[in-house]
Amino acid sequence: ATRRPFSLRACAPGGQSQPSVAGPPRGWRKHLRHRPMGERGVGFDRNQEATCFVGDLDSQVDESLLWELCVQCGPVVDVHIPKDKLTQQHMGFGFVEFKGQADAEYAIKVLNMIKLFGKPIRLNPASKDTAETADVGANIFVGNLDAEVDEKLLYDTFSA
Repeated sequence: ATRRPFSLRACAPGGQSQPSVAGPPRGWRKHLRHRPMGERGVGFDRNQEATCFVGDLDSQVDESLLWELCVQCGPVVDVHIPKDKLTQQHMGFGFVEFKGQADAEYAIKVLNMIKLFGKPIRLNPASKDTAETADVGANIFVGNLDAEVDEKLLYDTFSA
């Protein structure tokens, strides 16, 4: 039996978009530069400009489904969904590396906020160093301050 390609245009009754269940072609993983989680990190040769962060993934989403969805926007080089070491469940996000930066940008425009299993997914460019862009977002109460202490002094003290 031949596989029917995945299409976002295929509509079910009621106008809801439904992906096909055919899945990616056989042997798709052998073409990817997929490495175990331990090998990813310093020196990983991923094309950062062509990689998308995919967030808010439902627990039913796996790498083959994410590949099938993203390949509609351009050639996919790698798909990685990190898993919790204890539970072996994925952590609700993943990374998709496309062949080129234009494909990644197109995927972000087309697939951002698409519902997958009733849950909208987020696509953003992957950030190279999360430590630079991470915002803790914590509020700290500082009491018993001298009357001379103003907002600028507090900002200068805590921003260093």
